[in-house]
Amino acid sequence: MTTRSIPNQRLVFNLKDNDHRLICHVRYANPDQGFAGVVYVKFVGTHAEYDKIDPMEVEL
Repeated sequence: MTTRSIPNQRLVFNLKDNDHRLICHVRYANPDQGFAGVVYVKFVGTHAEYDKIDPMEVEL
């Protein structure tokens, strides 16, 4: 599995030898504000499906 960062606090995970993609929005922890951090899944699909979407804008 490999990961790359894209704008809008999102990460793209390449799964199963790059056959599938997972896009997550990450709100990183901020202990000063009492925030623990959250990961939102924005997209799960095949590489072919990923090629048809805008990874910075997609929503589930």
